[in-house]
Amino acid sequence: MTFEVGGTTIAASAGDMVFGSRDVPHSYVVGDAGSRMLPFLTPGGFEELVRGMSVPATSRTLVPPSDDEPDLEQIAAVAKTNGCEMLGCRSLLGDRHQRLTTRLHHVG
Repeated sequence: MTFEVGGTTIAASAGDMVFGSRDVPHSYVVGDAGSRMLPFLTPGGFEELVRGMSVPATSRTLVPPSDDEPDLEQIAAVAKTNGCEMLGCRSLLGDRHQRLTTRLHHVG
């Protein structure tokens, strides 16, 4: 996984820990190999943002990557509803991820 925290890019591997503070913009991109991670989110509530931007699974299989463009207005609205601000798209891993990476930071 590749993280960006406050403008610093961090390539993380198994066993690494990355911290993104509430008032510092942070994002991550999962590479082609996939990832498993254990996030710690405090205070609680961020899970509502994740639910708001998600589509429930219809089966216990991985969904193939989509070629559809994300609805950035919907993403911004869900972010705002959950106390976050969408700062824009940023490329961490090249053009393929340009439209997939959205940085959010908590407001307040």
